[in-house]
Amino acid sequence: MRFRLLGLPAVMILIAHGCAEQSDGAIAEPDVGGRGGKAGMSGSGGKAGSTSTGKGGTTSGGSSGSTSNGGTSGSDGGSAQGGDPTGGGGDPTGGGGDTTGGGGDPTGGGGEGGGGPIIGAGGGCSLPDAPIAGISARYESEHDNASEYYIGSVIKIHNAGPNTINLDDLTVRYYLTNEVAEEVLQQTENWAWLRDEGADLKGALSFELIDAMDCAVAGATHFIDFNFDGSAGNLLPNHYVEFSWQLGNAASQLFDQTNDYSFSSSQTQADDYSKVVILNASGVVWGDPP
Repeated sequence: MRFRLLGLPAVMILIAHGCAEQSDGAIAEPDVGGRGGKAGMSGSGGKAGSTSTGKGGTTSGGSSGSTSNGGTSGSDGGSAQGGDPTGGGGDPTGGGGDTTGGGGDPTGGGGEGGGGPIIGAGGGCSLPDAPIAGISARYESEHDNASEYYIGSVIKIHNAGPNTINLDDLTVRYYLTNEVAEEVLQQTENWAWLRDEGADLKGALSFELIDAMDCAVAGATHFIDFNFDGSAGNLLPNHYVEFSWQLGNAASQLFDQTNDYSFSSSQTQADDYSKVVILNASGVVWGDPP
């Protein structure tokens, strides 16, 4: 065993030397030819760069190096540039489009926002007209004295047709001059009904006292906005919705109703009343603002 292991390298050396002696005289240095073939395998394009556009030289010159008989092809393959060894084959950054992903205005403007009723009370803050045929307001005071600890009334939105109206789109506005400190005010929705359906809408009704500020005029330093939410549904032709409200205070302060634009002690529910105004997002549906 020991003799055979030591003899193997010697046999390989003898075979290599014999092959060199039998080679064609065209290769004077056989070691150079053999190494040239290996260089062709590692080089980028022994096939004159025919694969350089897509493969990036990964298959370059393998056959050129391996077929070097006597070193000519091997040395040729080793020297062949074959193409760009970086394997261009296209834009390596993978552009494929704008990578900034603009996709729209990054400021996110988002539009003009929701369309609630216009706030102006009158005068220099006049409201545009947006009438809807058949819609009117009716009113009757429930506290008739000039001076009261509580104020309130019954208000109706009457629809004589022909349109079906979404109650959520409407705001009823009552104008007044407020003499009571706002921090002690107490507001109450007494009841609300959709007629003739008999639907109870008290839970859908809300109201708010609003300071008219720069839009204030005589008889209207403030106004009360009444609104129904989406659960109130529609007001059909020849139907009406009516509700009762009250505004009081916890400090026994008196309201003076003589300077309230919308107040009337003589008005009844039987007739339309233009000093109670109905609005939508476009302007005045019914009535005469101060």
